[in-house]
Amino acid sequence: MKHRVEFTRSPIVIPAAPTDSREVGALVEFQGLVREMEDGKPIASLFYEAHEPMARSVLARILDELGATHGCEEVLFIHRLDWVPVGEEEGATCRPRAPQWEGICRPRELGQACAPTEPKNIS
Repeated sequence: MKHRVEFTRSPIVIPAAPTDSREVGALVEFQGLVREMEDGKPIASLFYEAHEPMARSVLARILDELGATHGCEEVLFIHRLDWVPVGEEEGATCRPRAPQWEGICRPRELGQACAPTEPKNIS
């Protein structure tokens, strides 16, 4: 399975889906957003960080497992780092292209490679 992992400190821009295969029956996207409450308190943003080499290694392992289990053809995983405002896309974005799509995207497990470390509270 082909996969690519990207980290960005800018708003996420998801590229257009490639249409080079007539055999792919599904395109699945998951987009995680920063919610306005953390531990019952309103926040303005979350700070995401990752040790990129380790996160890439963990994500590659998970994505390889997904490819072996579900026959996934391709995955693009993008995660945003640094301060991400409420309502904006934090990441945990995966784009599997596979003949069968159920269960392919495991956003919780994928997202744990880049975890929020600090909420910015609204005063």
